[in-house]
Amino acid sequence: MTGQPDDLLTIDEVIATLRVSRAAFYRWRRRGTGPASVRLPGGAVRIRRDALDGWLRGLHEDNKEEGTAA
Repeated sequence: MTGQPDDLLTIDEVIATLRVSRAAFYRWRRRGTGPASVRLPGGAVRIRRDALDGWLRGLHEDNKEEGTAA
């Protein structure tokens, strides 16, 4: 992904980047398994670009560990 680490992404930007449905994104939020989010004073939810990148790296690392557990 391009941009600055502190960029605040909208939910639409995140689901477009990940190519997932809005329902999947909100399911991850409810379960506490999605990227960390920021709630703005007006109630809007944003995801910091660096939080999304770190979350994706964590998924990759988890998958590597599962593959070596056999």
